[in-house]
Amino acid sequence: MRKVRAVISDFDGPINDSFFEGLQRIESIARKNGVAVGKDERRKLVDKWGTYGPVLMQEGFGVSKEMGHALYREWEAYDEQHLISLVQGAREALEFNRSKGIMTTVLTSRNRKNILAVLEGLNIWEFISFVQTPQD
Repeated sequence: MRKVRAVISDFDGPINDSFFEGLQRIESIARKNGVAVGKDERRKLVDKWGTYGPVLMQEGFGVSKEMGHALYREWEAYDEQHLISLVQGAREALEFNRSKGIMTTVLTSRNRKNILAVLEGLNIWEFISFVQTPQD
């Protein structure tokens, strides 16, 4: 029998319960910036969920690359100030992994600066062994 030495996880979904709240935040930010938000845009966002943020905004809303980046920066800033709660049991799973010597690695489409701030804000940075972002 082999011993588990590491777990690789996405952040949004398995650890952070961000889908519904994140979608609402994105739509609110888009509206605030004069971007149309309807059924078609929501469907595109849902279909492309998990895509690198600026691209998600650009393709989901059909906006320019520059606007996609601007919307994403605003979303990141909001998320850092208004943290989304963890998935039920996520903290306990992270604590368990650490107690058993299992490294938890997070792979995410979030920007490095943002994910590090969020992990710190959620007080779970100590349980994460390694973070891989698009900048890596």
